Amino acid sequence: MKRGVLNELLVLTQPGFLQHHFKAVFDPDERDIKRATLIRERLNSGNFNRPWD
Repeated sequence: MKRGVLNELLVLTQPGFLQHHFKAVFDPDERDIKRATLIRERLNSGNFNRPWD
């Protein structure tokens, strides 16, 4: 995995970004599920563009 991809995932998985991206407030368990889903989707798609692009 390239460093840029890892850096992107580190930003995308921060609690504030997750809540902003999904436009919702989550409790920690819900946030973990959303985080795992986002990581899984990014890694499986091979598309490492920023979600706001």
